[in-house]
Amino acid sequence: MATQLTITVDDALAERARQFAERRSTSISAIVGDMLEMLTQGEVVEDYMEGLGPIARQFVGIARGAESLDGAEEDYRRYLLEKYSR
Repeated sequence: MATQLTITVDDALAERARQFAERRSTSISAIVGDMLEMLTQGEVVEDYMEGLGPIARQFVGIARGAESLDGAEEDYRRYLLEKYSR
C-alpha cells in the first residue's frame, strides 16, 4: 500500500526535479521514494554498527571495500610508480 505525502520545495528545485524525472522516464514520487529508501536503510546500518564492538566494526570497514579506503588506491598507485620507475 502506498501513502501520499506532500512536500514543499523551492520553485526552481521543483522544476529541476521535473526535468530530471522526465529525462529518466520516471516520476518525482519514484525518485523521492528511492531516496527515502536509501536514507532509511543507511540508518539501519548505522544502528547495527553501533551495536557492534570495536573489533567487529573494523572488520565491517574492511568488508565494505573501495568506498572505505579513503584514497588508498591513489596512494598505492603512487607507490607502484615510485617502485617501478627507477
